Amino acid sequence: MRFCFRRFTVAVTAFLLLPAVLLPHAAAHAGEACDKLYVAIDDKAGNEGTGDEWSTTANFTVTAGGCAQTDVTVDYRTVDGTAKAPGDYTPTSGKLTWRAGTAVAQEIHVPIVRDAAIEWKETFSVKLASGSSGVVITKAEAVATIQDDDDPQHPPVVSTGGTISWVPDDPIREIPVVLSHVANVPVTVTYRTVNGTARAGEDFVGVANGHLTIPAGALTAPAVVLLAPNAVPKPGEYFFVELTSTSYGVFDNTSTKVTFAGQG
Repeated sequence: MRFCFRRFTVAVTAFLLLPAVLLPHAAAHAGEACDKLYVAIDDKAGNEGTGDEWSTTANFTVTAGGCAQTDVTVDYRTVDGTAKAPGDYTPTSGKLTWRAGTAVAQEIHVPIVRDAAIEWKETFSVKLASGSSGVVITKAEAVATIQDDDDPQHPPVVSTGGTISWVPDDPIREIPVVLSHVANVPVTVTYRTVNGTARAGEDFVGVANGHLTIPAGALTAPAVVLLAPNAVPKPGEYFFVELTSTSYGVFDNTSTKVTFAGQG
């Protein structure tokens, strides 16, 4: 059994170095009266990985500048994006407190769930909301990006291409869609037909949003196109089958030209 952890590389930025647009009052000078506390939350990105050395927590830094005359609070909560709680991370909420006259950076810790699945990069957010009148939130939302590296191989290249012939004696034509190497998860590919000299409805049954799935561990599956009822395509007429999306991997050749041949 292989356990995978999701790692987040945390870059803590001192509030004194943040751009003025985020923290317009970086700190209260000695003897300066406190007015408002300005806070902002940083985005995070990290990789999934294997082994006990990987972190299982996303740490969001909330920077602060200026200061308030009284104790102030900021509420926070996680929000699903393409990453979903509780499957990808643990939903987290709470409250941050700054004592009067202080402006120290604080952290929000969000546990990331162990996951051996191979996935595209996923995101979720942490949102801040002011709980006190003495706080100005200059950046209220941080996005966490989980980049997958569970697959021991590079994602496969998904392709079709070239020219194939179709003898109309056969009412079905299968167009091969091929992976460069096997994947550990099923790969679902969508495809469509595009008219050439052969026309959808006259010569073949048009496909606007077809689906095929290459099983985990397999290399190929067909895109299927049907001959139109009572069709007699002329030899040399052609159309195209185009790949439009894939659930995993990257595209190379995405179009195959299908040419009708003479009947046998």
